[in-house]
Amino acid sequence: MWLQLEGGGRVDNPSDWFLRDAIMMLRNEGPISFAILTDKQGNYTQVAGGALGCVVERRVLKPLNHDRAHKDAADPAHLDGDRLKSGAGEISLRPDEWFTLEEAADIMLTFFKKKAWPSYVRWRSMNETFGI
Repeated sequence: MWLQLEGGGRVDNPSDWFLRDAIMMLRNEGPISFAILTDKQGNYTQVAGGALGCVVERRVLKPLNHDRAHKDAADPAHLDGDRLKSGAGEISLRPDEWFTLEEAADIMLTFFKKKAWPSYVRWRSMNETFGI
Protein backbone atom coordinates (compact mmCIF):
# COMPACT_ATOMS: atom_id res chain seq x y z
CA MET A 1 0.00 0.00 0.00
CA TRP A 2 0.98 3.60 -0.35
CA LEU A 3 -0.10 6.84 1.27
CA GLN A 4 -0.42 10.12 -0.64
CA LEU A 5 -0.76 13.36 1.32
CA GLU A 6 -1.85 16.69 -0.11
CA GLY A 7 1.21 18.44 -1.51
CA GLY A 8 3.47 15.61 -0.44
CA GLY A 9 5.17 12.64 -1.90
CA ARG A 10 4.12 9.04 -1.90
CA VAL A 11 4.96 6.95 1.16
CA ASP A 12 5.17 3.24 0.35
CA ASN A 13 4.12 0.77 3.03
CA PRO A 14 3.70 3.28 5.87
CA SER A 15 3.77 1.92 9.39
CA ASP A 16 0.62 1.94 11.51
CA TRP A 17 1.92 4.80 13.64
CA PHE A 18 3.00 6.85 10.58
CA LEU A 19 -0.43 6.44 8.99
CA ARG A 20 -2.27 7.39 12.21
CA ASP A 21 0.01 10.40 12.79
CA ALA A 22 -0.42 11.56 9.19
CA ILE A 23 -4.22 11.49 9.49
CA MET A 24 -4.17 13.17 12.90
CA MET A 25 -2.10 16.04 11.43
CA LEU A 26 -4.68 16.91 8.75
CA ARG A 27 -5.95 20.49 8.94
CA ASN A 28 -9.08 21.83 7.25
CA GLU A 29 -7.26 24.96 6.06
CA GLY A 30 -4.06 23.10 5.09
CA PRO A 31 -1.29 22.82 4.31
CA ILE A 32 -2.21 19.13 4.46
CA SER A 33 -5.96 18.54 4.44
CA PHE A 34 -6.40 15.23 2.63
CA ALA A 35 -4.82 11.81 2.36
CA ILE A 36 -5.35 8.83 0.07
CA LEU A 37 -4.36 5.26 0.95
CA THR A 38 -4.19 2.96 -2.07
CA ASP A 39 -3.72 -0.82 -2.20
CA LYS A 40 -1.86 -2.81 -4.88
CA GLN A 41 -5.07 -3.36 -6.86
CA GLY A 42 -5.78 0.39 -7.05
CA ASN A 43 -8.63 0.41 -4.52
CA TYR A 44 -8.40 3.33 -2.14
CA THR A 45 -9.80 5.01 0.92
CA GLN A 46 -9.45 8.76 1.27
CA VAL A 47 -10.04 11.31 3.99
CA ALA A 48 -10.36 15.08 3.74
CA GLY A 49 -10.73 17.58 6.53
CA GLY A 50 -9.19 18.13 9.92
CA ALA A 51 -10.09 19.02 13.49
CA LEU A 52 -13.34 20.69 12.37
CA GLY A 53 -14.55 17.44 10.80
CA CYS A 54 -13.66 14.90 8.15
CA VAL A 55 -15.25 13.06 5.25
CA VAL A 56 -14.16 9.53 4.32
CA GLU A 57 -14.68 7.84 0.96
CA ARG A 58 -13.60 4.61 -0.66
CA ARG A 59 -13.31 3.39 -4.22
CA VAL A 60 -13.35 -0.27 -5.22
CA LEU A 61 -12.31 -1.03 -8.79
CA LYS A 62 -13.92 -4.46 -9.30
CA PRO A 63 -16.80 -3.98 -9.53
CA LEU A 64 -16.32 -0.23 -9.89
CA ASN A 65 -17.94 1.51 -6.94
CA HIS A 66 -17.41 4.79 -5.05
CA ASP A 67 -18.89 5.17 -1.56
CA ARG A 68 -18.96 7.80 1.17
CA ALA A 69 -18.84 6.76 4.81
CA HIS A 70 -21.69 7.70 7.11
CA LYS A 71 -23.01 6.82 10.55
CA ASP A 72 -26.39 5.57 11.74
CA ALA A 73 -27.00 8.82 13.63
CA ALA A 74 -26.68 12.35 12.32
CA ASP A 75 -24.28 14.78 13.98
CA PRO A 76 -26.56 17.38 15.62
CA ALA A 77 -23.88 20.06 15.10
CA HIS A 78 -24.32 19.89 11.30
CA LEU A 79 -27.19 20.55 8.92
CA ASP A 80 -27.78 18.87 5.58
CA GLY A 81 -25.54 20.58 3.04
CA ASP A 82 -23.01 21.98 5.54
CA ARG A 83 -19.69 22.33 3.77
CA LEU A 84 -16.39 20.80 4.78
CA LYS A 85 -13.41 22.93 3.69
CA SER A 86 -10.21 21.24 2.55
CA GLY A 87 -7.55 21.45 -0.12
CA ALA A 88 -9.82 19.19 -2.17
CA GLY A 89 -12.37 22.03 -2.20
CA GLU A 90 -15.60 22.59 -0.32
CA ILE A 91 -17.54 19.36 0.05
CA SER A 92 -21.27 19.41 0.83
CA LEU A 93 -22.09 16.73 3.43
CA ARG A 94 -25.14 15.22 5.04
CA PRO A 95 -25.31 15.40 8.85
CA ASP A 96 -24.42 11.70 9.19
CA GLU A 97 -21.26 12.00 7.02
CA TRP A 98 -19.12 13.97 9.49
CA PHE A 99 -16.30 12.10 11.26
CA THR A 100 -13.67 13.11 13.80
CA LEU A 101 -9.96 12.84 12.99
CA GLU A 102 -9.74 9.89 15.37
CA GLU A 103 -12.57 8.07 13.58
CA ALA A 104 -11.03 8.87 10.18
CA ALA A 105 -7.67 7.50 11.35
CA ASP A 106 -9.36 4.31 12.60
CA ILE A 107 -11.13 3.84 9.25
CA MET A 108 -7.89 4.34 7.31
CA LEU A 109 -6.05 1.89 9.57
CA THR A 110 -8.83 -0.66 9.09
CA PHE A 111 -8.39 -0.45 5.31
CA PHE A 112 -4.61 -0.63 5.74
CA LYS A 113 -4.88 -3.81 7.83
CA LYS A 114 -7.62 -5.27 5.60
CA LYS A 115 -9.94 -5.79 8.56
CA ALA A 116 -13.69 -5.33 8.97
CA TRP A 117 -14.84 -1.70 9.06
CA PRO A 118 -15.52 -0.23 12.53
CA SER A 119 -19.08 -0.94 13.68
CA TYR A 120 -20.11 2.73 13.40
CA VAL A 121 -19.24 2.93 9.67
CA ARG A 122 -21.83 2.52 6.94
CA TRP A 123 -21.28 3.18 3.23
CA ARG A 124 -23.47 5.20 0.88
CA SER A 125 -23.03 4.87 -2.88
CA MET A 126 -21.74 7.95 -4.71
CA ASN A 127 -21.80 6.22 -8.11
CA GLU A 128 -24.48 8.49 -9.55
CA THR A 129 -22.61 11.59 -8.38
CA PHE A 130 -19.44 10.40 -10.10
CA GLY A 131 -21.19 9.02 -13.19
CA ILE A 132 -20.25 5.43 -12.48
